[in-house]
Parts: sequence; structure tokens; C-alpha cells
Amino acid sequence: YGRAFHRRGLQLACRLADALIVPSRAVGAKLVSLFPDLANRIFIAPHGVPRFCPRLADFDNREGMDNSKVSTPQTVQAKLLFSNGQKTIELASANKPRILLSVGTIEPRKNLPRLLKAFGLLAGSRTTVRQSGAGSAGEEAFREHDLLLVLVGRKGWGVSFQSLALPQLRERLGSRVFFVEDPDDPTLSALYRHCEVVVLPSLDEGFGFPLLEAMAHGAPVVASRIPAFEEVGSDAVLYFDPNRVASIAEALATVLDNPDLRTHLRQAGLERAAAFDWVQSVNAHREAYFFALETHGRRWREFSST
Repeated sequence: YGRAFHRRGLQLACRLADALIVPSRAVGAKLVSLFPDLANRIFIAPHGVPRFCPRLADFDNREGMDNSKVSTPQTVQAKLLFSNGQKTIELASANKPRILLSVGTIEPRKNLPRLLKAFGLLAGSRTTVRQSGAGSAGEEAFREHDLLLVLVGRKGWGVSFQSLALPQLRERLGSRVFFVEDPDDPTLSALYRHCEVVVLPSLDEGFGFPLLEAMAHGAPVVASRIPAFEEVGSDAVLYFDPNRVASIAEALATVLDNPDLRTHLRQAGLERAAAFDWVQSVNAHREAYFFALETHGRRWREFSST
């Protein structure tokens, strides 16, 4: 029923709309592939950096953010994903865990079962990860014992937490996977700032706000090689195949094992995030509005006569 409702709504919008505004070229291309007549009515208006993100001027190119300029929580309360337990996670102490952060609604499109399997490889023996091709011989391994996976978002449709992983994997990861539901802006900002890496394994997206948020916070990002993410992240992100668990694990291990790569991704992300400006988004919307005003009468007469 939901699919039929949205399909019919899209058909009507594409038939009646004088202009269609989309946040990425990826969405525009998909619309044109479904409705070729839309090619001349689509306007691309990428989003800007969300307002809760730090000002890019608050980052130092060498050291990351100047912590004295931003006040965010030093701890966060998180629920264990596979039980009712809770834990206070230290974000800024000397003994803080290495946090892998994933942000997004908990729904099938976000591909969390594969992410959990990949995290199971990382949290298991180093031999298991080596067999998947991650890391390099002779290099000190990342600290498997203090890795935590923190999922942030809201619980969406079609998912129960227990269905995200088989019982054996749930048992192995029970004390390492946490869920923070709908945090306030300072808490989300603190997680972005203090995590080791942001991992976004979505199977499809229209834009990818979490990817832009992570880059604007100076967090290194590994993400699915899908059109919208590649468009937003460009070469500031390490990409993986979202359909292959080993590919996700290898990308994570590569970043965790390589401080220089993390530093490069942080800086590249800050530079990339600076390109997303709300003024440019507003101007693109204005262009679409004026186009609609100019063409409405002609298109409405054509529609009324059919």
C-alpha cells in the first residue's frame, strides 16, 4: 500500500509540477530515468551544512577543532542495542573507547545487518580481519578490545533490533553495540567530534545529511559507494561496496590502522563541507520558483486540454 501511494503521488507530481527541486544530481538522474519528460523541469539545490555543526572557521588545519571554542557533552548515555542495559560512554577521557559512529534512521535501507557483521569481524580475532585483506603486515593492530559501535537515529519501519543480527552475533557483540535515540544537537555534535570514524553503509540515499555533518565536524568518513554519497563526499571519503561485508570491514580496518589516513580524511572532509552553502541552495530554489512562475500558465493550459 505504501509503495502504491508514493508511486501514484510521484506520478501526479511529475505530471502537474512546473518545476521539481531535488537535493542532488543523483536524484535528478533517477527521476529522468523514470520520467524522461522531466529533464527540463528539474532543479538541483544541494543542502548546506546544518546549523548545529561547528563553524568551519573553528577548525585548525593541523590539530582539528579548537575545543575551547565549542562546548559539547563529555559523556553520552547509550542503550545496549540487543538488551535493556545502559552505559555512560566517555567521549573525552584518556581511557575513552574507540567509537565507530553510524547515523541514520533504523530501517532496511540503512544496511545495518551488514554493518553489524563487519563490526563482528573487527571485534573478533585479528586473524579474521587479516583474512579479509585489511591492515598491513608488521603494523600494530588497532585496539580490538575497546572498539564500540554506536548507532544514532530513530527507529524506523520494518526493523526490530533483534532482527538485525543472528543470535550468535548478538551474543558476541552484546556489550559493544549501542543505540542513542534522537539525541539533541550538542550530543550528536559531541559524538561526531570524538568518534574514531563515521561509517555510513546505506544501500541508497537522496543526499546524505549525516555524511555532510560528519565532514563538517572533521570526522573521518567511510561510506557506501552510491551516487549520492560520491556526489556529496567526492574524494574526501573512503568508499566501500555496501553489498559486501568484507568490503565494509576492510575500509574500517584501513582507517583504524592508519592515523595519517584519518588525518587526511578529516582535513579533506572539512574542505569538502565548506562547498555546501545555504545561500547557494536558496539561489537554486529561487531559480526554480521563477521558472515555475514563467511556465505555469502555458503548462496548465496544456494539461487542462488533455
